[in-house]
Amino acid sequence: MTSKDLEKAVKGAKIRPITLDIALFGRMVTSDAFADVEASMQVAHAISTNRVMMETDFFTAMDDLIDGKQEVGSAMMGDVDYNSSCYYIYASVDTNKLMENLQYTENPEALVKKTIPALLRTMAYTNPSGKQNTFAGHSLPSAVLVECKDYPVPVSYANAFVQPVYGTHDISLIDGSVKRLVEFAEQTDRDFALPLKKRFLFCAGGKQKMANAKNCENFPELVEDTAACFAD
Repeated sequence: MTSKDLEKAVKGAKIRPITLDIALFGRMVTSDAFADVEASMQVAHAISTNRVMMETDFFTAMDDLIDGKQEVGSAMMGDVDYNSSCYYIYASVDTNKLMENLQYTENPEALVKKTIPALLRTMAYTNPSGKQNTFAGHSLPSAVLVECKDYPVPVSYANAFVQPVYGTHDISLIDGSVKRLVEFAEQTDRDFALPLKKRFLFCAGGKQKMANAKNCENFPELVEDTAACFAD
């Protein structure tokens, strides 16, 4: 069936609900058989809070069928560049746009209330799958900051790390990065005075507190508080 056939088949049909993944991340099409969907979620690339120092993993692969008499050495060799950094990742969800995208879905309010906690858990517990057998990069976040706003101005705090953070004898790279993030967010509050409905901070070990926020004891508490905020 061609796109032209699809256009004829759906012409005059009822508006069909879209799936949650499309409601979140959007869809661009070139056929009238489908509708464009503007994304309600934006996700930035993770950036290092410190100066990136690249390292190289040199590897060889052996051929089990080489008898060692006629051929010697490895079957192949190569190298992979990598780094070990503290990362800041930012995401924004427009819940009004998400509701608009899901307006033809059954009970969209309940779906959105389930989506927000699921997104938080996914971002905290999921790591990129590439090269995991080589590097086993299974790390949990050291801090999570959530802001709930009625005033639609999303704010990334990436500029907190324009000047790289360095670990010292007194404070680690991670603790210094979290401290920089909190201080930059507080300074942004003072500079712009943007309306803020609620703010929640979870910092592993409770090492960092924030004045204009509820400091959660653990990550599940942050997820629960955020879900309650969007349910209001």
